[in-house]
Amino acid sequence: VFESPFRIEQTLNLVQELAPSAPVIVAREVTKLHEEFVRGTAAHVREEMKRRPQKGECVILIGEKP
Repeated sequence: VFESPFRIEQTLNLVQELAPSAPVIVAREVTKLHEEFVRGTAAHVREEMKRRPQKGECVILIGEKP
């Protein structure tokens, strides 16, 4: 899912509701100098994203429920 950094928290909330144990990766600034990946459940990734500046393009990868 390609997502705006301004809606990333709401999207992760929705993923947490629908699939709380599914693995999630948020990739930011892919192929650029400050490329970053945050991995975990939607709840964990959402908390990590709150600690970082919300800039650049984001891609959310959602795995199958375990």
